[in-house]
Amino acid sequence: MKKTIAILVACIMLIASIPFTVSAENITIDTDTNYTEAITVKAGDTVEIKANVTVSTKLENYGTIIIYNGGSLTVISGGQLENHGNIEVRTGGKLDVINGGSLNNYVTIPASFSRTYDWKETWNREYLTVQFDVAYYMYQQGDTDDAYADFDNYKNILSAEETVPVPYGEELFVMVIPRLGPTQDGEWVGAERMKLKVGSSTIGVTTVLETDSEYVRLPEYGAVFTVVPSNAFKIEVASTEYKDLVKIFDIALPRTEGYYVITDKNDVDNVKVEFGDTLSFRVVLEPDYDKSDEVHVYVNTVHMEPHDFGYYRVAGPMQSEGFATAGGVQDHLTITVMGVVSNESQEQMSSLVLMLQEIFSIIQEIFSYFMDLFTGFGALGGGATA
Repeated sequence: MKKTIAILVACIMLIASIPFTVSAENITIDTDTNYTEAITVKAGDTVEIKANVTVSTKLENYGTIIIYNGGSLTVISGGQLENHGNIEVRTGGKLDVINGGSLNNYVTIPASFSRTYDWKETWNREYLTVQFDVAYYMYQQGDTDDAYADFDNYKNILSAEETVPVPYGEELFVMVIPRLGPTQDGEWVGAERMKLKVGSSTIGVTTVLETDSEYVRLPEYGAVFTVVPSNAFKIEVASTEYKDLVKIFDIALPRTEGYYVITDKNDVDNVKVEFGDTLSFRVVLEPDYDKSDEVHVYVNTVHMEPHDFGYYRVAGPMQSEGFATAGGVQDHLTITVMGVVSNESQEQMSSLVLMLQEIFSIIQEIFSYFMDLFTGFGALGGGATA
C-alpha cells in the first residue's frame, strides 16, 4: 500500500512539474489573471485577451495573441515572454514590460544568396551573377549610439538563415552587400535604393557603409536597414532587380544670390543621377545679374564649355564593352560657378575701366607732349652746337 501511495505521489509531482500548455484552438481570457506557471501557446492556437493579464513566469508564444480594447498583457518581474508567433495589439489594448520582465521577438534573418541575370539587351554580356551577402548587428551594452555605422560590429556573413531574439524596444541592424566577382567591373553597383521586406512591410536603407572589400580594386557598399521588431517575423531582401542595384548620386545644384543652376528636367537644388547617365544643366542669372559676361563653370576641377542652349553636359549615355563603362556620371560631382557679379558692380567696374582708360590716355598724351618737348629742346641744342 505504501509503495502504491509513493508511486501516486511521484506521478502527481511529475505532472505538476510539466509546464502548463494552452492547448485549445481558441481561448478567451475575460477576467483579470496572473499567470505564475509556465505557459505555451501552440502554433495554430489563438488567445484573445479582454481583461488584465500579468505574467511572472515563462510564456512561449508560437500562435497568435490578440489584446483587445480594455485588455492588457503585462510582463512583470520574473516574467519572460518569448514570442515566436504573432502578438496583435488592437486599439485600446496594451502590451507592457515592467519591473525587470523581458520580451523577446524572434526574427529570422535570411542567408546570403546569389542571383544570375540575363542582361543581353542591357550589357554586352549575356550573364552576370551578383552575390548578396547578409550580416546583422544588435546593440550591446556600452556601445555608442552610432555603433551601427561601424562595419566591424557586424557579425560574420550568414551562410544559413539565422533566428535571433531581439529584446523588446531594441533595434536590429541588417546589412546587405551586393557583391561582384573579381573579374567583373563593380563600379556601377550601389546600395542606396535597396529594400528589405520585414514581415508584411517594406523598409528602405538607413545608411550605406563602405565595407572591407576582399577585392581591393572594387569598392563595395553595404545597405544598412534598421529593424525595430514589434513581432516575430521573417526578413527578406526585397530588391534584387537591376534598377535596385545601379549606384545613384545625389548632386547638389548651386543656388546663391545672383544665380541658380537648373537641369534640363527642371530639377533645382539637387538632382539624383544614376551611374553612367548624362547630366545636363545650365546657369540661370537673376535679372540684376544678367550682364555678367565672364561666367565660368567647373565640374569638380574640370572647366566646362556650354553646348546647345547654354547647357553644360557631363556626357553619356552608358557605353559598355564587357562591363567597362565610359561616359556619364561615374562619381559624386561638385558644380562650381564663378564670375557672376551684379549689374551694378558690372557697371561700376565698366565705369572704373573707362576711367582708368581715360587716365591712361591722358598720361599717354602728357608723356607724348613731354617727349615732343624734349625732342624740340634736343633739336635746338644740336643747332647751336653746329
